[in-house]
Amino acid sequence: MGKADQVIRGGRGLTLPSVGNSRRGVNANRAYRKPVLALMLLWVLLLTGGEALAFTLSGPITGRVYQDFDSDGTIDTSGTVQDVGVANVQVSIYDSTGALRETTTTDANGDYTFTVASLDGVQGPYRVEFTNLPSGYEPSRVASGTQNGTSVQFINADTAAARTVNFAVLEPCDYCQANPLLTTTGQRNGSGFGLNQTSVMSFQYNATGAVAGVAAISDTGSVWGVAYDRDNKLLFTSALAKRHAGFGPQGSGGIYVMDMSLATPAIVGSFTISGVSGISTGAISRSRVTGAISAGAAGDNQLSDVSTNPNRDLDAFAKVGLTSLGDIDVDENGNLWVVNINSGAQSLVKLDLSGYTPVMNGAPPSLTNYPLSSLSGLPACSGGSFRPWALAFQQGKGYLGGVCDAMTSQNAANLRAYVLQFDPAAATPGFSTVISFPLNFTRENVGGNRVGKWRPWVTGWSNVTTAATAEGTKVRQGTFYAYAQPILSDIVFTDNGSMVLGFIDRMGHQLGAVNYVPVSGSTTTIDVTAGGDIVQVCNVNGSWVLEGSAASCRHNDPALGSGTIGSLDTDGPSNVGEYYFQESYDGNHEELANGGLVILPGTNEVVATLYDPEPPNAGVTNVNIQGARWFNTTSGAMARYNQLVGGVATANFGKAHGLGDLELLCDPAPIEIGNRVWEDTDGDGIQDAGEAGIDGVDVTLTCGSDDATATTANGGQYLFSSTSNAAFLSSGKTCTVVVTNGQPELTGLEVTAQNADGATDNNATTDLRDSDASAAGQIVVTVGEPGENNHTLDFGYREAAVDIELGKVADKANARRGDTVVYTLTASNTSTTNATGVQVTDVLPAGVTLATGTPPVASQGTYNTTTGVWDIGNLGAGQDETLTITVTVD
Repeated sequence: MGKADQVIRGGRGLTLPSVGNSRRGVNANRAYRKPVLALMLLWVLLLTGGEALAFTLSGPITGRVYQDFDSDGTIDTSGTVQDVGVANVQVSIYDSTGALRETTTTDANGDYTFTVASLDGVQGPYRVEFTNLPSGYEPSRVASGTQNGTSVQFINADTAAARTVNFAVLEPCDYCQANPLLTTTGQRNGSGFGLNQTSVMSFQYNATGAVAGVAAISDTGSVWGVAYDRDNKLLFTSALAKRHAGFGPQGSGGIYVMDMSLATPAIVGSFTISGVSGISTGAISRSRVTGAISAGAAGDNQLSDVSTNPNRDLDAFAKVGLTSLGDIDVDENGNLWVVNINSGAQSLVKLDLSGYTPVMNGAPPSLTNYPLSSLSGLPACSGGSFRPWALAFQQGKGYLGGVCDAMTSQNAANLRAYVLQFDPAAATPGFSTVISFPLNFTRENVGGNRVGKWRPWVTGWSNVTTAATAEGTKVRQGTFYAYAQPILSDIVFTDNGSMVLGFIDRMGHQLGAVNYVPVSGSTTTIDVTAGGDIVQVCNVNGSWVLEGSAASCRHNDPALGSGTIGSLDTDGPSNVGEYYFQESYDGNHEELANGGLVILPGTNEVVATLYDPEPPNAGVTNVNIQGARWFNTTSGAMARYNQLVGGVATANFGKAHGLGDLELLCDPAPIEIGNRVWEDTDGDGIQDAGEAGIDGVDVTLTCGSDDATATTANGGQYLFSSTSNAAFLSSGKTCTVVVTNGQPELTGLEVTAQNADGATDNNATTDLRDSDASAAGQIVVTVGEPGENNHTLDFGYREAAVDIELGKVADKANARRGDTVVYTLTASNTSTTNATGVQVTDVLPAGVTLATGTPPVASQGTYNTTTGVWDIGNLGAGQDETLTITVTVD
């Protein structure tokens, strides 16, 4: 509420004992110390504007609980990011007596309704509470927008706006600012030494150009994985074993670190995990030359510094997918995880980034190595071995993706994809299988007659030439080869919890564009038409359903039915068509994916790296280009595209794989704490409907040496935000929220009962409705992680208990007729509350008369000798005032 006008008046007053009969004598030296009410002082507290008026509803109370992906306090139903309703949140409504009237839960769209009838005609005002949020959800920001409030809200009027009560929630890891940057990696032919072409690049999510370089090939060499520590704005990328492209300075176990907070982001750190804690990431036999590679076998393992010069890089051919690193990711607790794919030494590596400061050629952060061979639940692959690569984290769980390679049996029936789940907090118990499915399904052609079917991993080039002899143009047409070998390279999650899986074609990293065949001494140039893939695994009521295998996870392919070169309707994991059917170019190149994926929550889109991103109907024919496409995660259709790397075939790999993983550069979710200063008119410590907030009160937040002040408004609300008035708010800080006593708006009030609802932990989702402040007006709170907003720190104030002590003493113990006696009355305000309108009545009893020539003397106020009323007026907290009355004994 607004400031309460307070007037305290003395009523009947106070009569003290008189002297008594002089002939008998009396002991007048007595002190009286009684509380004000016992002394017959009547205190009247008059308030204006303290409570909401009763009203009768003319319509239902409705609202929506929704996931506010960008924390803007608005229910976004159009544009890039679209918010979604959240089901099964409990909504309760209470009347002004605090009685629960009804409880309901939100439906699948996040909506709820309380009808007039369901409230049994009980008048408003009402209190509405939102509880039982789904696991992982937190209250969203309230600093912006008009379609969000806190978990406790009040309806104080019968208007359509007042009867609409929305509540926004957020999974903090899903938060992202508007139009964030995307990053990916680009590989280049050659040694990479001195090459200033971009290896890590960024571009706007909504942009169709404006690609900015973050790091150069000379800084990083060939890299694929990308991970982002949003709290510290550090971007990590990991080494890739790719034929025709050399490692960076840190070798096969290299990790490179970029500071994205700089005005011009740049590489600021690097380290290797190889050789640390028994980790081995393998090696490739290579050397660099400044010009063309040597003739004959002497040049077999040489890489040129000139990116347009071809090379054989012979040792690398068989080691692709078996050496160096796969995917990397940062988990929800800020740890960097790396997949070590080195054959015979495969492992998951967890690096603790807390306190990490990037240094070039420095030591890695503290790490823990989890050899896969020591963990249970790893797939037993028939006719081959398990090859890990993909990595993801979602709602506290880790996911590792890989394939059974069929390398030993060379039987495609042994090819199989696996998604395994593990506990990032305790990885040693091992894995459980989320889903697995065979990979020997029909796929579309990758170019011309060249088939895109998945084949067993090759052990050498002879596997390819043997197949080309047997199958002809299905493997080779002119200089172009196709021999797709699956690598499950990426896992991302849609808003409804479904998985999208990205696949690399191993041959897309074993061959290049207009580059030498992997035969000793050969200078024959060949090309590859790579054929990656994108597969949907639907989350249907908690069960995983492969695309096309059920109506609940249908395919999206149009029924073309051509059965010839071009789009098929019999392809995909279930042989009924594909979910992402427009991962194609022109009916000729039908499997374009490079294996990197990313999803911006709330967009209903997945972004994929691929080659030839521009469709042929775009007006300009650009081929041998590397870029990205956006696909709708419901319809599977392409939404837009972006060209990232130009078409210098040998240098940029043409229709081989030339781009890597994708990552969003999302800021940490803002942190807010606050809520309400209110007048607890019934003194029960609970925010009852109709009890008004108090505006104009200064609230101070102190976190260590930092502090900020906010003034309550809009019904007593206050707010501190890491994005505005409290930029120092950060996770783990212990802070104190203080309302200082003595503010004019709090005159006549004191802090009400603390934690009257029994909750003492100031939890943001359970300690909702009571006053949390100590008697001194303080609340101690520990700041949560980004996005863990706490809008439940409430200060209740009730009518103060004023305690005035009154003492009366005489200057002599005994008196006789004709003696003069001086009485001294002392009024002391011993409470912490200022009192106003104080009056004390002391009527002279029979047997004494006011002394002639010595009038009563008051240190403050006036004394009426006729009525015996001492009108003190205001008596501040801790203030003492005196009245002396001189009488003569009759």
